[in-house]
Amino acid sequence: MGGTTIHRGSAWPFLVGGAICVVNSVNERDLSLLNNYVEVTLHSQLLRGTMAA
Repeated sequence: MGGTTIHRGSAWPFLVGGAICVVNSVNERDLSLLNNYVEVTLHSQLLRGTMAA
């Protein structure tokens, strides 16, 4: 029973590493879209602040 727990526990770093790799590849692909969204959001907030003043 203890051996199974150790084996299962040792598999976690590999699984987590694989998940991080998938997330990183998705982030790299969509990074320009995310940057554009952030720029538009910040720009609209700045315009709103300028108009309010």
